[in-house]
Amino acid sequence: QPRTEITGEMISTVEMPSIAVVENVYTSANAIIGKYTAVNTGIPQGSMFYHQTVIDKSQLPDSSFIEVGEGKIPYLFSVDSESSFLNSIYPGSKIDLYMKANDETGKVMIGKLLADLEVIAVKDSSGRDVFENTEENRQSAYFVFGLEEDIHILIRKAKYLSGHGVELIPVPHGGQIESEGETIVSTEYLRDYINANTIVLEGQNDADIDEEE
Repeated sequence: QPRTEITGEMISTVEMPSIAVVENVYTSANAIIGKYTAVNTGIPQGSMFYHQTVIDKSQLPDSSFIEVGEGKIPYLFSVDSESSFLNSIYPGSKIDLYMKANDETGKVMIGKLLADLEVIAVKDSSGRDVFENTEENRQSAYFVFGLEEDIHILIRKAKYLSGHGVELIPVPHGGQIESEGETIVSTEYLRDYINANTIVLEGQNDADIDEEE
């Protein structure tokens, strides 16, 4: 299928007359293992591997999303110059996600919501990889994470609570943020706070959508 990583188990070898092998055919398994089938091209079983049907991982559109992992959800987390630590957070970096919010009395509370999140890509405002071209001064606009569904929902819930003063702050893993004059709370407390102030609506069925349209 398109966008599939080619492994050794997918390849078999046969002997053929040289006249039947054109110039744009791969003749070495090592030359294609670890590469990918092109975006709009499948390779039928028993077919030769043609140059135009095999590409490097870096040539895949949004190839970073391959790193998300099976069963995980890609999530783009907005950052700016300050929260990206002046472009010093790279793909493969680990961060902790702190949360700042107002409690029931209006006091500011802060704590670590999530720990050890891996940044699988860093994108600029146009969706380009920030670090793929060192000749351009691309600025970080999004960290890309691959999240388990429950964590994905938790972060989205927190983002919707801006009216409660909720702010999510990325910090390099193991680091800390200034908390002078703020109440320090636990991860469990923050999760309970988010869930207590949000609900998850059941999805509409097709009939409901059609009626509303």
